[in-house]
Order: sequence, then C-alpha cells, then structure tokens
Amino acid sequence: MVLRENDLKRLNMIMKHEPDLRSWMEAWSMGSILEMYNAGEKFFRYFRKMKESVYKDKRELTLVR
Repeated sequence: MVLRENDLKRLNMIMKHEPDLRSWMEAWSMGSILEMYNAGEKFFRYFRKMKESVYKDKRELTLVR
C-alpha cells in the first residue's frame, strides 16, 4: 500500500479506534502474505512427492511362505 504522509497519519488515527481494521491490516500484511505463499509452496512440494510415491507402478511382491 502506498500512502502519502497525511494519509498515513489519518490511517493511524482510524486504526486506534477500529480493532477490526487493525486485525485485518495485520492479517493481510506483506509478511503474512509471504508466509502464506511459502506455506502453500511447501505444501505442494510435499504433495507432489506423496503423489509420485503413491501412483508409481510397483512390482508384484513375491511372498515367502
């Protein structure tokens, strides 16, 4: 978010009286978005590994009796 200095002062005044807005701004901060992106990337990296291991053609096993 790009703001002029006056806009930033106004936003700070509003956020003092609006806890929901403050929580929303924190949840959607650049740090939070980067953290969600990295978590998603990590999830799909492990998901691909799991998918590859599950769907590989396996040789038939010979059981010893």
